[in-house]
Amino acid sequence: MDEKAAAPAGQPARDEAMPHLHRAHGLVLALPFDCPELEPADPADVPDVIVRAGSVPAALDAPGFSDAMQDMTAAAYLYRSAAVGRFLAERGERIVFAPVAGCDEALLRHILLHPVLAALLRQRDLFVLHASGVVSPGGVVLLCGESGAGKSTTAAALADRGWPLQTDDISALRLDASGGIEIPAGGRHVALFEGASQALGLDTQGLRQNAWHRMKMAVPARIDDVRSARRLCRIVHLERGSGAAVQVERVTGRAKLPLLMHSVYGPYLAETVAGRVLLVSRALQDIEMLRIVRPDGDWTMDAVLAAIGGD
Repeated sequence: MDEKAAAPAGQPARDEAMPHLHRAHGLVLALPFDCPELEPADPADVPDVIVRAGSVPAALDAPGFSDAMQDMTAAAYLYRSAAVGRFLAERGERIVFAPVAGCDEALLRHILLHPVLAALLRQRDLFVLHASGVVSPGGVVLLCGESGAGKSTTAAALADRGWPLQTDDISALRLDASGGIEIPAGGRHVALFEGASQALGLDTQGLRQNAWHRMKMAVPARIDDVRSARRLCRIVHLERGSGAAVQVERVTGRAKLPLLMHSVYGPYLAETVAGRVLLVSRALQDIEMLRIVRPDGDWTMDAVLAAIGGD
């Protein structure tokens, strides 16, 4: 019998005997299919997380949080998508997915690498933010803000000007051995609209616009040759406003907390919050924070980049 198993309808082609190893957020993932959004890992690496197709329940017993798409307990996270299927992340060690027949493989990978992987990172006690990050000479600059604020576009612009991409959309924070905050490297693409890509002069020929992601494309970004966890040095909260010019404010003291917590990715259970208190405290005390409000509808990237790169 051939060792390679044929993929059931709706599932990406896979090779159970030889899993595809990829790196993401400081972890080695073993997947049953290739994941072009992530860097390949060394074939000798030992996986931290096993991803496989299998049976997934429709609901979790006694969830601490539940809505139409998600159930969560301290050890498990269930995600439901009518278009793709169900995903179960457990104890920070494994992800099981049960796809629907004929589902979009790119959307399956997107859900796997965003809400589901974010939940698994939370299970491993990382503090996960909805943010993009680039590597400046002084460390990682995190770009936070609501959807549409320009996080990915700004990250792509900074990467194009020499600050390599560290992560896009999901940033996992942890304390290093000396008590500083570091951010492991995430994906190697940025999600951009065609108009933003053209304004930045990026080549998007042959890239697919995804209807399920508001017609954004996964655009390759400049990354370091050797990617590792980097120290966090600055958090930038991006907003859209009605003014005529870019406004820059240095945020200090207690005013930092609501902006930081506004960027938390996904639900946290009350019993898991305590483990992040020290990290959040360090972020509020030690990390510089800027609030940048840009005019809605105008292309003001040069002014935004100048504000982020300034001392």
